Amino acid sequence: MNVLHLALTNIRALRRRLYPLIALLAVTGAVGLGALGIAEHAQGTTDQRIEESTANRSITVDRPEPGTSTPELTDSAAAGLARLPHVTLVQHRAQISIALAPPGATALLYATTHRPAVTPPITKSVRAALFPLHPGEIVAPATADGVDLTHLVGRTIDVETIRFVRPGEGTGVPDRARLAAVYDPTWQLDGPDAAYAADATVIRWAARRAGVPEGTYPRTIGYDQLTVVTDTAAHTPDVMKSSRPSATPPPRSASNSRRCPQCWNSSGRPATLCWPCSASSPSREPPR
Repeated sequence: MNVLHLALTNIRALRRRLYPLIALLAVTGAVGLGALGIAEHAQGTTDQRIEESTANRSITVDRPEPGTSTPELTDSAAAGLARLPHVTLVQHRAQISIALAPPGATALLYATTHRPAVTPPITKSVRAALFPLHPGEIVAPATADGVDLTHLVGRTIDVETIRFVRPGEGTGVPDRARLAAVYDPTWQLDGPDAAYAADATVIRWAARRAGVPEGTYPRTIGYDQLTVVTDTAAHTPDVMKSSRPSATPPPRSASNSRRCPQCWNSSGRPATLCWPCSASSPSREPPR
């Protein structure tokens, strides 16, 4: 066998091996291109979901400042916003200061109605399906005013609210609530001291504070904030213009609302109601 014949034999052997290799490379390339397409589609889907998330479709409308001509955020105002084009949901928020009084401690919090669009990250709960809360239940930060509330989940603890007496004056009223859960205190979309409770519970405490019947509170005093949810993020700017007339003051963050120390004595119990805290009372007049 000469050298030329040997070379031809090797070329034929290599050619027979080359065909499977080319096929393998083709399959590998097709799989790679398919994976890139799937990854690009998944990224596009993720970007779309982020863009269309509830946060990007939500608009907050705050209670107008006293003295403006803008209507209060009552049930009728919420119904009017719900009729705007591209609005799918309007959720209300009411907040009222309370004193949570577990044995040997006091934590000053804001009782807040829960909105499904703004749900806190729960760290411990009495049940898996926590919301909607039952009347008399409350969800507090895991720590508040230096008090660790985690070990109290499931227990009924003392709560103290304020009853309106006259403009500029209120008196403490004891109550009870079951601590149904606690959440991560670093989550503060409703303020650093929010304690979530059932609508009926918050309205009862707020009406007591304002000195009006529970049944008329949503129709007269109203809520301190409404969350308007649109159908798509693209419609949010137009709905925002329609939901905030020129008479409405700029939006305010709930985290800017601080408790007034004048309303609580040195032991943490409610005492005299100061003017800022009695602003929601029917008289709307400062104390003398």
